[in-house]
Amino acid sequence: MNELLKDGIFKKIIIGRSYLCSINLRNDKAVYLLILNEIKKKEKFLKKNKKFSEIIPILEKIKSGFKVYTTLALNDSLIFVLDYINDKDAIINKYPAIKKLNPVFYDRDSFCDTLIKDDTLVEDKVILYAYETYFELVESVEDKLRLKRNKLFK
Repeated sequence: MNELLKDGIFKKIIIGRSYLCSINLRNDKAVYLLILNEIKKKEKFLKKNKKFSEIIPILEKIKSGFKVYTTLALNDSLIFVLDYINDKDAIINKYPAIKKLNPVFYDRDSFCDTLIKDDTLVEDKVILYAYETYFELVESVEDKLRLKRNKLFK
């Protein structure tokens, strides 16, 4: 534990005589350890979920034609975080096969707001594209997430 703190992978917040440790999303080593874990999670998920694994080639085309920050799988839905939310209609029209995966579209700001409100986007999601960008988005609302989840502030 001390080594992880020394390397900056964990942050230590002193609260009275105790302290709270959390992952330091501003630390490259921490983010890349999280990414490795997410890659393993994605591989297992795609082996079990054929309908998502079949859509991966389509996701490659979508991300090459549109500004997509990240793409996630959550339950039976395919979640896109787009630069321009109005691209959702063009994506659905050009790639109708994604309709079978209940696509949900967010722009960056609405996704960050939803991250704070919906724990499943942090806990139960599977990142299909742009791991690092996903963690950058989480890091951008990290303080609000910490306050929401910390029992000391409830």
